[in-house]
Parts: sequence; structure tokens; C-alpha cells
Amino acid sequence: MSKLPFLISIPHGGTNTPPELNEIACIGKKDLFDDSDPFVIE
Repeated sequence: MSKLPFLISIPHGGTNTPPELNEIACIGKKDLFDDSDPFVIE
């Protein structure tokens, strides 16, 4: 199976990737952090 070229964003959902997606997700930890609105105050 090839890696998926997209990100499903869930606002305030955290930055953890579900274990079942680790083998098919292609986003790195830095890109995931940068795209997760890390400085938004809840």
C-alpha cells in the first residue's frame, strides 16, 4: 500500500497519529506540529 498524501485535521485533536495509520501516513513530526495550530489557546 502506498502512503497517503493528505492530512485529516481535527481542530484541537492533538498531534498523535493513530497507530493503525503509522505505516501509511507520510507526514513527519515537524510538519504535523507546524500544521496543528500549536499556539492556539483553548
